[in-house]
Amino acid sequence: MFVEDSSSVISNCLFELNSGGLLGGAMQIQLTPNTPATPPSVTGCIFVGNTGASGGAVYFFDWSN
Repeated sequence: MFVEDSSSVISNCLFELNSGGLLGGAMQIQLTPNTPATPPSVTGCIFVGNTGASGGAVYFFDWSN
């Protein structure tokens, strides 16, 4: 899952056996400069067996700072 500049609510989900190659096996989150978005809320989710070179389950990068 790729989330960019979104104040999403992600809840009660299963991320299993995903591969992100380079960034974030299950989820990649990015905030870019000059956007009003806040990071998404991730609650009640389970991450199992996800792989990525940087961030097996989740990769978060904040360009806004």
